[in-house]
Amino acid sequence: MVFLRAKVLVVGDCCVGKSAICQVLSSDGGSYPKSYNSTIMTELLIKQIQLTDKDDTVEMFMYDNSGKAIYFENCKETWLNADMIVLVYDLSNKDSFGHIKFWYDKAKEAFLYDKEVIGCVIGNKSDSSSIVSQANAKQLAESIKMKAFECSAKDNHGILEPFRYLASEYVKKYNEEIRKVQEIID
Repeated sequence: MVFLRAKVLVVGDCCVGKSAICQVLSSDGGSYPKSYNSTIMTELLIKQIQLTDKDDTVEMFMYDNSGKAIYFENCKETWLNADMIVLVYDLSNKDSFGHIKFWYDKAKEAFLYDKEVIGCVIGNKSDSSSIVSQANAKQLAESIKMKAFECSAKDNHGILEPFRYLASEYVKKYNEEIRKVQEIID
């Protein structure tokens, strides 16, 4: 049994649903924002993800970041020493999908020692008409060594899966590091 804590950056363009995803996840589906309030700087939400196949838990500290350029420089300081990245785009907005690589590059700067980045790409608003194909999303995610997901924060559909995936990958990475240390000791 392992209990880990992880700093998770949730980034993407303004109005793609980053805050809605974080709020729905942290409230177990009980808190979908009824009206849009733009995130100013960074908001912190916490969610424990228990892996069902094991007795492992990852407590995720989700840093929900503003997608507005005016706050970008100030947000970068809160990004330091991140453990994971969640890149969010709006399935009905091709521009937001086109900016995912920009957000990836900016967020990756927060990872010290050029460590391997654990992350995923989430297309939100699957409840509306999709302009971005699953094939394009998968191709982009694979190009940055991540996995693609789709969800609807509004319908609380597909919200938990990407975060379970991240928790599982984080535990795997932790166990691998423990194994390496054990080899050195032995």
